Amino acid sequence: MEQTILALMFVFPAMSWANGVNMIDDLLAKDNYATPAWESRGLIPSPPETIHFMEQTTKQFLLDLKALSEKSELTEADLRKQIIQLVDDLPWNDLDTEEKEFLANVLAPAIQSMGFNPWAIF
Repeated sequence: MEQTILALMFVFPAMSWANGVNMIDDLLAKDNYATPAWESRGLIPSPPETIHFMEQTTKQFLLDLKALSEKSELTEADLRKQIIQLVDDLPWNDLDTEEKEFLANVLAPAIQSMGFNPWAIF
């Protein structure tokens, strides 16, 4: 029984980490700001240069988040602080309200996959 409990203590965090990395990889591979994604939100797509900027911003954030997920020495509190810093460093002032909301909605699942409530971080 004790061996089972110990095994589960190590398996569940690894599963959570793997799910987080899978979510991040899925978002990295996806065209997050394609025209249909704008239209499904009831929005007219932003100019191509803004969409490119948002995609590059998203990809860099996700790569940084993935790197954080691989730092096993971070405590949960330290990881949360690092994620908050990544969010704070996003170029929010360069986007209009709809673009900010869209960016947050794209990034939220990646943060959630790391075990945090994204809406408490944004």
